[in-house]
Amino acid sequence: MMLLKEQMKAYPFSHNERVIIDYILDKQINIKDYSVKMIADEFGLSEGYLSKLFKESLGATVKEYLSRVRLWHAEEQLVETDYPVIDIAIGNGFPNVKSFNQAFKRKNVITPAKYREKMRKWPLLDNKLAFM
Repeated sequence: MMLLKEQMKAYPFSHNERVIIDYILDKQINIKDYSVKMIADEFGLSEGYLSKLFKESLGATVKEYLSRVRLWHAEEQLVETDYPVIDIAIGNGFPNVKSFNQAFKRKNVITPAKYREKMRKWPLLDNKLAFM
């Protein structure tokens, strides 16, 4: 997750945007019912304003961004731990392995199991590239 934070520093976010993004990254967004409302309430913003802020700053909705963060966490765990895929899926807020596999494959073109195998097979490959 440190790499992701470092990458995010390169973007020209306002102070408020950076605080919200850091909050999401630090919070380890892994509960499936984490919502726009919960984040908006945390910062005293309306859901509409928070949604607009995300769309303008990141080109993604809050829900899309939360999904990205969950997948980034999962990618990290697949490479750095031996946790079963089902535990990684549930632990990162996916309701089941099928939905996790579908989201993961949409983003990475391969299944989580193949991703783990590939990233571990090539120790000289900079695993950090997977987060870009």
